[in-house]
Amino acid sequence: SIVHVSTAYSHATHSRVGRAVKEQFYDSPVPPNAFIDLAETIDENKLENMMQQVKADWPNAYSFSKALGEEIVRSEAENLPISIVRPAIVISSYREPLPGWIDPMNSLGPSGLILGLMTGIIHVLRTRQNIVLSLVPADLVTNTTLVAACETAKAQTNKDNIKIYNITNNRNPLLWSELGNVLETFGRKLITSRAIWYCFTIQTTHKFLFTILFWLLHYVPAFIVDTACRLTNRRP
Repeated sequence: SIVHVSTAYSHATHSRVGRAVKEQFYDSPVPPNAFIDLAETIDENKLENMMQQVKADWPNAYSFSKALGEEIVRSEAENLPISIVRPAIVISSYREPLPGWIDPMNSLGPSGLILGLMTGIIHVLRTRQNIVLSLVPADLVTNTTLVAACETAKAQTNKDNIKIYNITNNRNPLLWSELGNVLETFGRKLITSRAIWYCFTIQTTHKFLFTILFWLLHYVPAFIVDTACRLTNRRP
């Protein structure tokens, strides 16, 4: 069987804010094959301008491309035994191969942010504290993908009954404000030898305040430390 890995945000568009993304197909913004042909033939600047209009309802090109990918699966599946899994924000593992494990290649996403907060590198976030974070451990995503493959092979699916599996934490949601509290609590108890500053977070929605705090708590300390390293012939 075949499992297509998409994202829970493939159809989390501006017009669908506040509504659940169900385990079903949604209309594609454009015919994927036509869009691929355009991308291969049209001028890059014209394509960029067209892209801004076509993906206007999507927050970014990543989720837009995932929506197109799902439509390709639906239109081209024919009699292939195929299913789709939609994980939310994937973070480090829960249990396997060991708690907290993450592929170094994927450490620049949400897990990299958490690591930066706990080691005292990052202190200021521009966020709305009442926003729900949909975080799912990598090993649970992997296990779900394996189960989906097994179920798809047993069910003998075709393009008329392609199963979609959303992988989220809706039963145990986490707010941005709660994430900050959790990180401050455990960041002070489980201090790593690589920490460079005390673990604390400041969250704000104001761009001007964020910019000031970012300079005071990020750029200025980094400049001081880098200068000290250069003066002592050490790598910044």
